[in-house]
Amino acid sequence: MPRLRACGGGAFESGMNGRRQISSALVYGSFASIILLLLALPYLEDQNRPTVLLDVALSLVAFLLLILLYRATLRERDERRRAEGALEDLRHRSAVLNSVLLSMSDGVAVVDLAGRFLHTNPAADALLGRPHVDTEPSRWSAEFEFLTPDGAQLYPPEELPLARAMRGESSDDVPVMVRRPGESALRQLEGSGRPLLTESGERIGGMVVFRDVTERIRAEAERLRSAAEVEDLYNCAPCGYHSLGPDGTFLRINDTELSWLGYERAEVVGRMKFADLLGPAGVELFQREFPAFKERGWVEGLEFDLRRKDGSTFTVLLSAVAVYDAEGRYVQSRSTIFDISARKQAERELSDLNAALEKRQAEIESAYAELESFSYSVSHDLRAPLRHMDGFLELFAARVVDGLDPTSDRYLGLVRQAVKRMGALIDDLLDFSRTGRAEMRAQRVALDGIVRELRAELSLEAPGVEWRVAELPAVRGDPTLLRQMLANLLSNAVKYSRPVERPVVEIGTQPAEGEAAEIVLFVRDNGVGFDPEYTHKLFGVFQRLHGEEFEGTGIGLAIVRRVAQRHGGRAWAESTPGKGATFCIALPRAAVDAAAQIGESRETRAAGGAG
Repeated sequence: MPRLRACGGGAFESGMNGRRQISSALVYGSFASIILLLLALPYLEDQNRPTVLLDVALSLVAFLLLILLYRATLRERDERRRAEGALEDLRHRSAVLNSVLLSMSDGVAVVDLAGRFLHTNPAADALLGRPHVDTEPSRWSAEFEFLTPDGAQLYPPEELPLARAMRGESSDDVPVMVRRPGESALRQLEGSGRPLLTESGERIGGMVVFRDVTERIRAEAERLRSAAEVEDLYNCAPCGYHSLGPDGTFLRINDTELSWLGYERAEVVGRMKFADLLGPAGVELFQREFPAFKERGWVEGLEFDLRRKDGSTFTVLLSAVAVYDAEGRYVQSRSTIFDISARKQAERELSDLNAALEKRQAEIESAYAELESFSYSVSHDLRAPLRHMDGFLELFAARVVDGLDPTSDRYLGLVRQAVKRMGALIDDLLDFSRTGRAEMRAQRVALDGIVRELRAELSLEAPGVEWRVAELPAVRGDPTLLRQMLANLLSNAVKYSRPVERPVVEIGTQPAEGEAAEIVLFVRDNGVGFDPEYTHKLFGVFQRLHGEEFEGTGIGLAIVRRVAQRHGGRAWAESTPGKGATFCIALPRAAVDAAAQIGESRETRAAGGAG
């Protein structure tokens, strides 16, 4: 690699001056000797003086010559020393300069006025991907594949920073694309050129310093892309963003909030204060909260009614944090607002609906209470006349000694049957009324025991029924109500399976799915079933899906549903006509678990007592 050359011009010039001084001294000494001899000759000839004087004169001249020669020698020695020191300093400076150039990450190239490269550092060759070669400046772009910033064509060689420096022009950070050998991607360089001048201002060449800025440009592009994305997120967010200065003036605001308000950005930023958008109540709230916010540094969940440009208002929920400078002084807020107008409207509508529902519920509860009271009272009031009618009919039959004719006897039997049916209906009404009004006496109830008792009672009435009873859990509930519920279900199953040759009644529980919140009891029969289209009528009061061939008042299943509901459960039924029916009762698992805990506690106490 060629190095920058330098010569010790001052030192060499000093040496030449010393030699010139010695020569001058010899010349002056010889000239003085000749003058003295010329002056002495006439005197010696005229006076016939002895030759001693001539010897003295010659000695004097020789002495003077020696003095002049000695002084010239000393001066030459001093000048040589100074020249050697200057040359050593120049060599040191040159070594430092070369070391700096070798260690630089930027490329450096120096050329003379003819375009010949006087120096390039290793970084220059690495950045270009090839060593420098001496070629005509007009071919630099083609030789090194310098391209315009868009990469579409060769860079005009005369406009390259180094070419301009040769012409005496300076340039800074000129972008040039380069394609390095073996690489398809272009690299972007930035070069700065300067002309090389002597101390007298004479131009002797040019130099360029350049660097690879590809990664910096890529990082800057990524930063701009990220900044644009953040700005887009800021402006297009589904909520409003703004920043308020120390006096409450808008410093920034996003497009979403502007669209809500109906203003342009230029109308708001730096011109309007947040309080300008508020009514009297909002201004009072803002004046109270804003100073405290600047001190505390945050605020959350403040409601404001903002006034749009057209005068209409909408409700927002505001939260903010404060930004402080290094000295702890408030700079601006970072505020977020959400338009909650729809939510507030929904809350108002929901409040109105709740008020209407509460009113309606109060009316229903009042009517229900009146109906319960009416049913209970009527049931009690009707029982006495029915007892009287049944008693008088029995007395009437006993007083007729000769008996009644068949028609009268049939009429009398129909009346007595109607009285009994009316009595049963009244009893069922009383039961139904009690299930709604009776106080719940919650305790552990073993369903197995209840089913066993009911099965024994029903077997007397229907001995041909095949019973399939699975193990049933204990539950926490009212034993009387639960017994009445199961009695109605089992008696229904027996009743509607009578027409079947081999009636079967099955009782069990359905398997729970995972951690189900309830447990399901079922009573299944293989009786006549019912049409699923009328399932919704099954559990209504006085609803019957079958004719007179099956006795009943239409209240039993209504009682079943009410008992299930009072225990926090529900009731439903499934059936196919002619293939039986399945009635299901879902009770909360918590009731079952609580009953199990009670049972374990009792067993533990019993075991302790026995021990």
